[in-house]
Amino acid sequence: MASMGSKPIDWSQCHLEAVIENLRDPVGVSVELVDEKIGVARNALSIPTGISHHRLTAEELGIRSDRTGDHLRISADGDDPHELCFLRLEILQNSDFSMSGSENIEEIAIESSPNPPTSSPPNPDPPNADGHEPRDTETFSPAHAEFLVSCEIELRLETNLSETQVDRMVQLLARSDNLNLSSRRYDKSSFMAGLSPSSTWIAGTCRDRFGDYGLVLAARTVINESILEVEDLVVSCRVAEKAIENAFFEWLRTGGVGIKPRRVAAAFIPSPKNAPIEKSLRQCGFKPDDEDITMWIDGSIPVPASDIVRSVDRSQVSD
Repeated sequence: MASMGSKPIDWSQCHLEAVIENLRDPVGVSVELVDEKIGVARNALSIPTGISHHRLTAEELGIRSDRTGDHLRISADGDDPHELCFLRLEILQNSDFSMSGSENIEEIAIESSPNPPTSSPPNPDPPNADGHEPRDTETFSPAHAEFLVSCEIELRLETNLSETQVDRMVQLLARSDNLNLSSRRYDKSSFMAGLSPSSTWIAGTCRDRFGDYGLVLAARTVINESILEVEDLVVSCRVAEKAIENAFFEWLRTGGVGIKPRRVAAAFIPSPKNAPIEKSLRQCGFKPDDEDITMWIDGSIPVPASDIVRSVDRSQVSD
């Protein structure tokens, strides 16, 4: 993730210049402008083997005059690690544009943390009369929802897991904190022990018209009569605030694991770091039960904003 700094710059009047050395096979790279940890503009680059020069304009990235950002997220497609050497990485103001008090070239600082700390939102709403936090009814702003729809995001879900998928799900469960329902960690043996006729592990991979995110979701569900309980859920920070959870819960609600439940429950276990997943649950319509032990949604009511991302059951399609 690259930080653009804090100067008052009109990013719609700038462009990205990069010189990249790739010692391996050609790879696709996504470039995303992020504002307050939410992606607001996105495009893709194809990086050939060797040294290549790339220029991406604000128009190509999808930046309009009403969109600003504080970070630039650059990541290779898929799950496999890929080493790229950025010989040059600059944000330049267009030659026909100038702004008083700012330099032509903005320095980019590279951050090492894939999970930047999440701060609490300012001025939180007061609790409801029952003592619970109010439910978020405005899941996404119209502008952000429009951006997400334009990305044509697809979430592919499957329960018939390969050994490679199991390994990657264990890794995701081990490294995720912010978007982690239970904060439980698994090794491969304990992961496999969670499989039974009533307990299912689900893998979610994601892609959009700009590139492939790879594995972004790992979840374990348990069927308890007419109730479907989500015991574990981890979502990659690469797809935070992209309505992935909304599409996932709608898939569960409409029979993704073989039943159409009367209720979908989420066994949320608070931790010092996982407030973002609680926010996501509330945006999906979840509310605490009477004993405040678990959170749930009515299985007869569609999940809000679940039509932004297209969910696909991999068991019903062939690539």
